[in-house]
Amino acid sequence: MISVVIPIYNEEENIEALYKAVHTPMDTLAEPYEILFVDDGSHDSSLERLLTIHNRDSRVKVVQLSRNFGHQPAYTAGLETAVGEYVVMMDGDLQDPPELILEMYEKMTSENLDIVYAQRTDRKEGFVKASLIKI
Repeated sequence: MISVVIPIYNEEENIEALYKAVHTPMDTLAEPYEILFVDDGSHDSSLERLLTIHNRDSRVKVVQLSRNFGHQPAYTAGLETAVGEYVVMMDGDLQDPPELILEMYEKMTSENLDIVYAQRTDRKEGFVKASLIKI
């Protein structure tokens, strides 16, 4: 089984698109999977939208944190809840392309690797923000 862990914080506008973007490549694998959304104390309707998706797709699990603990603690909560032999961690803002999961899974299984990670080679941010990120 593959677990996809995704922290969510005030992403109500992205929830459905994110679900579809992750669900589509995962359905092409012959491996069972779960998508584990961790709501990190959102103040918008993110949690309600996640629960709606959970109600129609049992592969979607939702962990609700009592308040905003931050990105890394949300990942930790997801990792503690995940049941998959393989775990994919990705952000909920769709900057990480979910279709890369297939390539990463193939690399991991074909080369018998324990860890595979992707590194962004280009950024979509404007010049000023990109310059600050490189500092």
